[in-house]
Amino acid sequence: MRTIVIILTLTASLSCAGQGWTVSTLKSYYDALLEERDKKMEQKFTSLELAVTKANDATEKRFESVNEFRLTLTDQQRTFVPRSEYEAGHKVLEDKLTAIATDIEKIKNTKQGGSTTVAYLAAGISLFVAIIALSRNFIASITQKSKG
Repeated sequence: MRTIVIILTLTASLSCAGQGWTVSTLKSYYDALLEERDKKMEQKFTSLELAVTKANDATEKRFESVNEFRLTLTDQQRTFVPRSEYEAGHKVLEDKLTAIATDIEKIKNTKQGGSTTVAYLAAGISLFVAIIALSRNFIASITQKSKG
């Protein structure tokens, strides 16, 4: 670094000899340039630190939302019925439904059997009435023949 300063000083002294540049003015100018460069670098570093801080904050917020989502899924998973419990309960319901269906078929068959019984009974009564009517007519015709 020192070599660069000396070279710059000599170069500036030779090229600016007629313009009023001296070693002390050149040093002041060079120091001002370095100070300006340092300020710009400090501003860049400050901006970078701010950008990194904002990026870290954004990442934190994203991870917080991801963690909230995970907690929601965990809570939801806890409230769900395990598959084995569901299948056991479902089997019980299927068995009850099968029993109800069987009972309904028995009731239908009983109704059909009852209807058949009523039909046979009605046919029997009709047959009985017809036999009585025929017997009466037959008896009446025999009685008339014997009187006559």
